[in-house]
Amino acid sequence: MQRERKLAALRRALKDEGWVKGDEASFFCTFAKGCAGQHHKRKLQVNLESDIFHCWVCNWKGGSLLPILRKLGDQDPDYTAYKAEHEKKPEVDAMGKVYETPRLPKEFQTLSRASETLHYRQAIGYLTDRGITPEDILDYKLGYCAEGKYAERVIIPSFDDLGELNFFVGRTIWKRPGDLPYLSGKFDKDVVFNDLLIDWTRPITLVEGPFDAIKAGHNAIALQGKVPNRHLMAKIYRHRPRTYIALDADAGSDAIKIAGDLVNNGVETFIIMWPAGVKDPGDLTKADFEKLRQSATPCVHAGDIMKQRIYNSSSMGHS
Repeated sequence: MQRERKLAALRRALKDEGWVKGDEASFFCTFAKGCAGQHHKRKLQVNLESDIFHCWVCNWKGGSLLPILRKLGDQDPDYTAYKAEHEKKPEVDAMGKVYETPRLPKEFQTLSRASETLHYRQAIGYLTDRGITPEDILDYKLGYCAEGKYAERVIIPSFDDLGELNFFVGRTIWKRPGDLPYLSGKFDKDVVFNDLLIDWTRPITLVEGPFDAIKAGHNAIALQGKVPNRHLMAKIYRHRPRTYIALDADAGSDAIKIAGDLVNNGVETFIIMWPAGVKDPGDLTKADFEKLRQSATPCVHAGDIMKQRIYNSSSMGHS
């Protein structure tokens, strides 16, 4: 899309003429969960060449203009033209495997907006029982589906470091025979789950599932399993944050292997050891989990890794 047409579309979407100098434009931020048009200065900066945008007040950001221009609707020719040019196409990996492009289900409804419907109340009840707070719902943009493929599931979305959806998973709120606990599309899992929320200059915590990450507090990353993917490991090696490993109690050998890889690559690493009767972060309050993290001792060399192996084996034998 030509620069002037793009600028005109931005002005209509944001209802602001903005301020333009070269390839940089500044607007009042209208992000509903951020400034919502209330900040008195134009702090939403848009690069008209790269399409990268960032609000310096509420931190709304992205690598394309789709989140902004979406307000124009499918009837707007500039929005549909931009969407056709920039909407992600299915990805193909080195082995020729085709992945679906992550898009939230059309039945998705946010849980940050109260509703009197039965499905909303059931979803909120399920999250409350798991110790998930209204603040967590807002921070992690949790939602639910009342019908469709993900009916009666809480939806946990993941966003990359530019704010684009890169994965989502639906967790059933019931325990029924035949139901898969977690359900997702054929998406590429080689992503950093909710990279948008991670501050790589501060310590991180590696956990197995998305709800574990919420209970472990800010800067926790869900592996979506017991092994970190290549993308995540590359980011850890690049930024080298202090790293805590908090896999489930039955994944001691996996935790030790990850710790060994990190220590051998110069990353300050800790393995969180579970008390008797605790199997993962979901069994603890956030405060209790933080106490365990604060008391963790570092793994500095292979001998420390072996001590952790012995400790884990002994703990499992007495549980």
